[in-house]
Amino acid sequence: MRVLCAAAALRLARRRSGWRPALWLVGACAAAMLLQQALKAAVGRPRPVWPDPVDSARFAAFPSAHAMTATVVCGLLLWLLHRHGVGRTRWRIALVTAAVSVVGVGLTRVWLGVHWASDVLGGWLLGATVAAAAVWAYDWRVVRPKTARAGGSPS
Repeated sequence: MRVLCAAAALRLARRRSGWRPALWLVGACAAAMLLQQALKAAVGRPRPVWPDPVDSARFAAFPSAHAMTATVVCGLLLWLLHRHGVGRTRWRIALVTAAVSVVGVGLTRVWLGVHWASDVLGGWLLGATVAAAAVWAYDWRVVRPKTARAGGSPS
């Protein structure tokens, strides 16, 4: 997902809109990563222990970083596609691909035995919150006219 984010940021940087959306995307994903690491350290929830595990993982369990990253990246990329007016067919393909990716990542974390279901749910909810906050910040900081930010009325 982070490679997908980097590829999208490079594509955005090459567009007419410049570096601002690319830096916003990378910054939002980096903020999500810092938040999930801080929460892992603060909560310190142990990972599940199974007699015959499929996989193992280190560090704390809550929130699931994989679930959170997938939610943030897919959510932000969907918003960017919508904002740039992607066609109906591409939008539907992107929406289904994002949904399958986010749900699939979360379910595999539980199936592998490295997370509790609540870790994944927490990752999804936190990821959606970070993505929504990033969209709000972009709209507030970048899209709003400068006169509206200064307290005047936009013309």
